[in-house]
Amino acid sequence: MELKAKYKESFIFSITAPLHYGKEVEELVRQLSPSARKIFQISETQKFELPKKEIKIAAITQSMLSAKSKFAIHAWALTRLSLQDILTKVASNNIAEDQSVLEKEH
Repeated sequence: MELKAKYKESFIFSITAPLHYGKEVEELVRQLSPSARKIFQISETQKFELPKKEIKIAAITQSMLSAKSKFAIHAWALTRLSLQDILTKVASNNIAEDQSVLEKEH
């Protein structure tokens, strides 16, 4: 539970739209949350981490309703970080720290 408490300040935002709208989708997400961090993209689905303090759920809902007609959005979701997301984030941070230490040693 300590990990969840530490990382509860973010939402995960997933959006699925045709590949040729990839840049437009990223720009839309940055308008909703300037500090959004892209986690990954697999085919047409992009996943972002959004700080809770920057977003309003109603604004995201309104933006998605508007964007559906422009970008042919197939699906979108706003969820809390899952335990898997948190563990992946912790593991990524540990790997980055280990690489930094190794680079300093050489």
